[in-house]
Amino acid sequence: MNKTAAALSFAALPVLYSCAAWRGRPRLSAQPLAATARWQGSFCPVAKPEEELVTNADAWSALWRKIGQPAPHADMSRNFAAAVFLGTRPTGGYGIVFLPPSVEQGALVISYSVKKPSGMTFEALTQPYAVELYPKTELPVRLEAAAAEKTGAPR
Repeated sequence: MNKTAAALSFAALPVLYSCAAWRGRPRLSAQPLAATARWQGSFCPVAKPEEELVTNADAWSALWRKIGQPAPHADMSRNFAAAVFLGTRPTGGYGIVFLPPSVEQGALVISYSVKKPSGMTFEALTQPYAVELYPKTELPVRLEAAAAEKTGAPR
């Protein structure tokens, strides 16, 4: 065996090892999972706080009927959506901030925090919402408020 062939064989070992190590496990991209699209607004008919994971075309259409707008095009065979409604708020300035997804206890966790008003805001009842689209994964998916939101800790 010449030096080039030996070097190539040796270089292939980490690839072969990693393939064997991943056998039977859900595959995750080397790149972090990121949202591919985002929609948000301050006004919709949803008056109570609500979270929703959408995984198919019928649920996608129903989500947008709930928001009161035509459903944007999305390939729900390849994507899923996370939707958060804050319910009725007393002023403008509220919003939803999706945090980078993480893997916890074998599940993909989509977390979000609530952006509170700062400075001057308009005085009107609002119903903030946000929807983010992500590539589908083999992992189970959870949508939840960030830890500070659950405990009521200030952000």
